[in-house]
Amino acid sequence: MKTYFDKHILQFCEIFVKYLLGHFNCSLHEAGHDDLHRDIRSIVKTPKKTIITPCSPGEYYHRGLQNALVNILKSRKLPSKIVIDINIDGLPISKSSKRTLWSIQGLIVGELTPFVIGVYHGFKKPSSIEDHLRPFINEYKNLRSEGFNFRENSYKVKLRCVICDSPARSFCSNTKQFNGYFGCSKCVVEGSWRKKVVFLEANLTLRTNESFRNRSQPEHHLGYSPFEELEIDMIFLQSN
Repeated sequence: MKTYFDKHILQFCEIFVKYLLGHFNCSLHEAGHDDLHRDIRSIVKTPKKTIITPCSPGEYYHRGLQNALVNILKSRKLPSKIVIDINIDGLPISKSSKRTLWSIQGLIVGELTPFVIGVYHGFKKPSSIEDHLRPFINEYKNLRSEGFNFRENSYKVKLRCVICDSPARSFCSNTKQFNGYFGCSKCVVEGSWRKKVVFLEANLTLRTNESFRNRSQPEHHLGYSPFEELEIDMIFLQSN
């Protein structure tokens, strides 16, 4: 463990190096080397501050869809229309802790390596789908309509589908869980209790994107989902 003296020596060395590099850089600029960065933070690549926002009952970090795509574009080319899939899922951090992570990940269609868009951390899953998804939804809507530029090239983004397991699908659509009386995501069957909720009927009316958005069976819904702002089929969570 570092002593009080060690910590102050390290702090002094850090300040001294930054001071020395900063003044040396200014001298080089005066000598005509205008191609060098003026700010010492650009030279030492000081990381930008990570912005963590409250997301009850935990906190959320939004890395950003555009930031993730730009990071890919730095190493290779992408088509002007970038089609992506999104995965939203939760997982416990460890068996001994109730801490959980809920991530929003993206994948360019046809590729194998996903990338992180945002991460939630807390002792329970996010209580508000609005708080959890709003940063992504707003950013995606802008990238879909306006796009972004990188190295004199223009890009637009299109969402193909949202990939989730059953609990995450209910969370994303803000509907009853699969084991609820009105939890079936595909038809309007009402469950019956047989020591657990079971669905005994068959050949019932199938849910559609239109019936979902019109709340034809209000018992199925817990509230509004931000995904309803996008041009996707809310039953299959895929682009129309």
